[in-house]
Amino acid sequence: TSTVSKGDRIFREGLQIGDSTLLTMFGFTLLHGDRMTALTEPFSVVVTEEKAVKYFGRKDVVNETITIEDFSGARHDFKITGVLAMPSPNSVIHLTPENDNQFFIPEASAAFFGRGLDAWNDAYKVGYIELQKGVAPTDLVRPMQDLLAKNAPPEMTANMQPFLLPLKSYYLNQFDGMVKKMLYAVSLIAFFILLMAIVNFVNISIGNAATRIKEIGIRKVMGSLRRQLVLQFLVESIVLVAISAAVALVIYSLGRPLLSQLLDKDIPSLTSFPLYFIIVPILLVILIGLLAGIYPAFVLSKLTATDAVKGKLQSVNANIFLRKTLVGFQICTASLVFIGVVVTIQQVNLFFSKNLGYDKDLVVSVQVPRDWSPKGVQKMLTVRNELQQLPETELVSLSYSIPNGMSAGSTLVFTQGREETQPIAMETLSADENYGLVYNIPLLAGRYHKQLSDSLGIVLNQSAVAALGFKKPEEAVGKTAFLPGRFPVTILGVTRDFHFSSMRQGIQPLLLLHVGLN
Repeated sequence: TSTVSKGDRIFREGLQIGDSTLLTMFGFTLLHGDRMTALTEPFSVVVTEEKAVKYFGRKDVVNETITIEDFSGARHDFKITGVLAMPSPNSVIHLTPENDNQFFIPEASAAFFGRGLDAWNDAYKVGYIELQKGVAPTDLVRPMQDLLAKNAPPEMTANMQPFLLPLKSYYLNQFDGMVKKMLYAVSLIAFFILLMAIVNFVNISIGNAATRIKEIGIRKVMGSLRRQLVLQFLVESIVLVAISAAVALVIYSLGRPLLSQLLDKDIPSLTSFPLYFIIVPILLVILIGLLAGIYPAFVLSKLTATDAVKGKLQSVNANIFLRKTLVGFQICTASLVFIGVVVTIQQVNLFFSKNLGYDKDLVVSVQVPRDWSPKGVQKMLTVRNELQQLPETELVSLSYSIPNGMSAGSTLVFTQGREETQPIAMETLSADENYGLVYNIPLLAGRYHKQLSDSLGIVLNQSAVAALGFKKPEEAVGKTAFLPGRFPVTILGVTRDFHFSSMRQGIQPLLLLHVGLN
């Protein structure tokens, strides 16, 4: 994020750097401006219509200027070259929901922010490849390997394997496919609930057969054919399902705003679906109506005219075994749904009560202008020290990120006697000497950084120490480890494992660097 201003309107906004093909490749719609040239010139910017109204009160703001600060606080005017129609919530720019980026600047302006685009280990740049017709993703694996071998450091190529993932399934395959598994589980529960309703409808229809038995007999005496009776019962079933579906849609529309607020998610309205989508509920109504009504229709229409007029239910009573089977099936299905609900409740309880390995209570995160040059680090440390003087603060720490999974990237680490071609990949956390104390992360051995002079020391977590081959945390303290380029650092301490990333992922090896090492 960066500070964006126009006159007295000053806000922190998310910025996204893209090359000249960003707008054309994904088919973004520009309300104003030319998407072919909007991201070609330095110090140009494309904004969404929402941000245009926010800063100017109108949408047509092409050739207007806004001021953007870099991470060191320097300011520069950017000319607006395009106004983007608001992308859909499932757009490619929303793959990271925590970053609401609605300002797009060309790669020619990356240097202004101190962000080069030529580093092979930059964790914050994403490349997209649009395949030509007839080209399979697997066809690019070997060329990508050759590209890495030619340009990337040896320690990176030895531990990296290209893996192409279709954009349309990216969200479903995140976190080792956890989203897809969750959707399958919820869909399965919904299917069983629907199946229970269908079975219950069949049981009720058979149980209420006596109320319509004479009607069937009279209609047969009057000459009605069996297929006419079957059609009547099926139509009645479909109409009943259609009424239920209509009521469900009304409840959905009325309850959607409240549910969106409770879940903090934008649940789509019925009008947001494409017109052709209406065929889905229609087909479901017909299918469910047929499944629910087909058995009662054939059972009741099978009665002879004589038995029907006399009110005899021999043909129905003969199927008592089926009715008991259906009831048993309902109980089994209800048990499965109940188990699914219990498991879900346990997962939610785990989410709220799990010990993450650090203390986040009474901790407030404040973002300062980010400049990770030696001079910039000194400025940020000065801000930290000023905040420390406030009587309301107990302890203040400066870090590149907080424990939310957004680390400073990853690096490769190896120790003396371990092959340089077999390093351990570790998540990197850049922080000062107060970080572990602020979050109350327990030390198993050694110590945290004490001061800026400790910048050539590192602190590892349990997983990192084990991955490096040490059997006990104490064995690692004082040993020399090497970063890429055989850069030597001393292991100062070992922390207990804590959840830096999402609980959907296992705890990975973590390397804590002092901010002074920048």
